[in-house]
Amino acid sequence: MPVSGKIIVVTGAGSGLGRALSIGLTQRGAVVIGLGSRDSTLAETASLAGINRFSRFMVDVSDASGVSNVVQQIVGKFGRIDVLINNAAVYPKAGFLEQDAESWMRAIAINLGGVANCCRAVLPFMMRQGSGRIINVGSYADLAPIPNSSAYAASKGGLHALTK
Repeated sequence: MPVSGKIIVVTGAGSGLGRALSIGLTQRGAVVIGLGSRDSTLAETASLAGINRFSRFMVDVSDASGVSNVVQQIVGKFGRIDVLINNAAVYPKAGFLEQDAESWMRAIAINLGGVANCCRAVLPFMMRQGSGRIINVGSYADLAPIPNSSAYAASKGGLHALTK
């Protein structure tokens, strides 16, 4: 897919795969809007991606209202969103009985709920535009879970169902 000139939102843009995607997409001519929960890591990504092609917004993707507000701001500033890449995730490494319920549900809220929140926020704009793409970053963690990853595996299984 050609990305030059596209307005692309990347969640989890402050580190890992989200950072790599942001940098690579800006190098290919896209305007990337990076979403993340820590301004310091988003600022790092901005310095690596090139400040003129990367903008950043702090938001917790598990907060539906916050995501909706940020998407409104993005559309107000850039006029459209061509692509949403749902990449934000947490991977708590703890046994099911060792991990407290709050931490377990937080992983579900970010890894699955965050995708739903972002999709709900951008889809009305994409439908009005008559175009748009949503890419959900998943894994096979639900098919072959490794020890101490039940929250992550469950969230990725839910993501597969949501995506389908």
